[in-house]
Amino acid sequence: MAGALGLANAENKVSVGYGAEAGNMTPALRDFVRDACKKSLVICRNEPSRKVLGELGIRTTSGADTAWTFDPAPLSRGAQLLRDAGWDGRQKVLVVCPINPFWWPVKPDLLKYAAYKLGGQYKHEHYSAFYFHHHSEAADKKYNAYIQALADGVNAFAAEREFFTILVGMEQLDRHACEDLQPRLDRGGALFVSDEHDMYDLVSVLRNCSMMVSSRFHAIVTSMPGLVPSAGVTMDERIRNLMNDRGHPDMFFEVDEEGLGDKLLHTLRRLWRDAEGISADIARAVPAQLKLMGQMGIDFMDEVVRVYPEFPRRDLPRTWEAHLPPLPPGVQRLLERHA
Repeated sequence: MAGALGLANAENKVSVGYGAEAGNMTPALRDFVRDACKKSLVICRNEPSRKVLGELGIRTTSGADTAWTFDPAPLSRGAQLLRDAGWDGRQKVLVVCPINPFWWPVKPDLLKYAAYKLGGQYKHEHYSAFYFHHHSEAADKKYNAYIQALADGVNAFAAEREFFTILVGMEQLDRHACEDLQPRLDRGGALFVSDEHDMYDLVSVLRNCSMMVSSRFHAIVTSMPGLVPSAGVTMDERIRNLMNDRGHPDMFFEVDEEGLGDKLLHTLRRLWRDAEGISADIARAVPAQLKLMGQMGIDFMDEVVRVYPEFPRRDLPRTWEAHLPPLPPGVQRLLERHA
């Protein structure tokens, strides 16, 4: 992203990071951003991102992720998919969205690529073309501890309550994590992965759930308009910032956190016990994100006209409502009730 913004800077073109996030950077990357993006505008999803970029002299304004207005398949579609997977239609549904947090970064490796093409080696590490995930014994150990902690938390909770478990891979590469977690669950779990289900069906499934534990940011975001109580296990600042923004600073954990399994058990108990209150907090948080999303449209057009004064701007009121796309009925109701 920084490279793309820098190219536009160099050619005196409009240069906007839209609904972006900024976090920890290496010294070399910080220097690159400071130099290459000095004429850019970055519309950030949260205040911590603005602080990171502000320290580098980058212009920022507040915005939101654009997934808040996503319109999935009807709830009945997700319910049918769950029934097809063995749900009885009555039990509460727990969804777990695991990832592999420890196989980043992805890097090019021509020797591995040759071995992959000629002999099928490094298949598990292969990302795309000649790019491969990070792999080491230390990374494998951390990953196994993370998957086992998810399993321990769910298994301990399953000894206390009756519920139906599903594992959702929001990205195709999450299939490995789902398939690694599934056999460690005492009661198993049905798999829903994006290599077999499109995003409309997946989000419909998510919104039929009663509780969520996710390491995928967009699983939480797209479930929130459905008021699904959720907690996060995060590898970066996105879930961390989202939980803080919605008033739940105690409902996220780090992927390598000590005692993760026990902490997840306590959080699952809370998601079950306090579901109504958590959903109410989420309902109040969604309209705030929609306001930021609308303001993002205003700020984006201001920047376009600043760079290209002759650009024909639409004659719209300078209100956030006027700069939102048509909203799905459920999101519109939330906005009317809590805005």
